[in-house]
Amino acid sequence: MQHLATWLESGGLVMYLLLFGLAPLVAISGLLHLILASRNSFLQLCLCLALALGVGILATGVQRSRVANVLATARPDERLHLAIAGYREANRPFELSLAIGLAGFLPYALGEMRRSRKNASREAHAA
Repeated sequence: MQHLATWLESGGLVMYLLLFGLAPLVAISGLLHLILASRNSFLQLCLCLALALGVGILATGVQRSRVANVLATARPDERLHLAIAGYREANRPFELSLAIGLAGFLPYALGEMRRSRKNASREAHAA
């Protein structure tokens, strides 16, 4: 548990936004899409997934630019170590947003399968 806390802390404030703000949003919209299997729930889930991935990509880009600024002022013998550690920490928001996106893909796929079966059964009853 301590490792997870330090992993979240090193990623910055955006990690908490992703974990406690956008991950529940993706989970709720994923459950809605599983239950309702409608076009509106599909669009809502896609929007939440895009928002989570966008926040992760944006935060990673901002943090990577900060690492580049620090490397410009660092001593030459420390640059390699700082670059490795800095870019590893800068990628953490993207890693978390990718995990949220992959977790949200399962209800997306299952909801779309339900929706296609529901549409096929409507067409069979109409014919």
